[in-house]
Amino acid sequence: MYYKKPNSFYESKPWRKKRSNVLKRDNYQCRECKRYGRTAQAEMVHHVFPLEDYPDYRLSNDNLLSCCQNCHNTFHDRNNNEVTEQGIYWQRKLRQKIGITEQQLIDTFRVVLVWGSPASGKTTYVKERMRLTDMVVDLDYIKQAISLQPKTSAMPKLINASLSIRSYIYDLISNRETIEADTVYVVAGLPKQTDRDYLIKKLKVNEVIHIDTDEQTCIQRATEDSDGLDKRLQVEIIMKHFRELET
Repeated sequence: MYYKKPNSFYESKPWRKKRSNVLKRDNYQCRECKRYGRTAQAEMVHHVFPLEDYPDYRLSNDNLLSCCQNCHNTFHDRNNNEVTEQGIYWQRKLRQKIGITEQQLIDTFRVVLVWGSPASGKTTYVKERMRLTDMVVDLDYIKQAISLQPKTSAMPKLINASLSIRSYIYDLISNRETIEADTVYVVAGLPKQTDRDYLIKKLKVNEVIHIDTDEQTCIQRATEDSDGLDKRLQVEIIMKHFRELET
C-alpha cells in the first residue's frame, strides 16, 4: 500500500471553502456514479489533475470533482498512487476546460502490454477489462479488418501489410499522436525477452501482463476453434512460441 504524506493544503481555509462550494455545485452527488446512471452522496472532492503534479490548478473549479469514497479510491492505484483508467477518463474529459494541453498529458497516457502464446486467452483478458474509451492493437484483428475474414483464416499474404499497419500504430502510440483513448491494450506473442523489452521501451508501457496458459491447453483451444481453418499451422505456431519462450 502506497503511503501518501499529508499535505497541509487540505487543512487551509481556502481549500475548506472551495471544497464546500464544489460539493454544493454538484448537489452533493458523486459525478463518477452519475456517469454510470447511479446515485450516491458525495463525500470527497477529488483533484482530477493531482495537487502534487499540478499545484497551479489546486483551486480551479474545473479541476475539482465531487465523488463518493468508493469512487475516489478508484481514481488512484493505492499501491503506487498512479492515476488509474477512471482518473484518466476525467483528465481527458476536462483538460481543455482546465487549460491543460495534450502534451502535458503525455505521462497519463496508459499503455498495457498483454503477451502470451496464441490461444492463451489474451484477447479474452482484454475484452473483460476494456472500456468503450479504450483501444486495442492486435495483429490478428488488423488482418481481419483488411480481409473481412475470421481472424485465424485471413490470407497469409496479408501479413506484411498487417505488420506495416501495426508498426504505424506503434509509432502513433510511441509519439502520443492522434490517439485519444484512455488506455491502449497492445496484444502480442513476444516469447523472447529482448522483443518484449524493446516494445516496452518504445511504447512507454505502463503495465505488462503475461497470460501464462500452458502449451497443451493452448493447443487444445486452437484445435477446437471453429474459426480456425488451418489448425495444423496454428498448432505449429503455438509450439514454436513455447520453444522460444523466455520468461
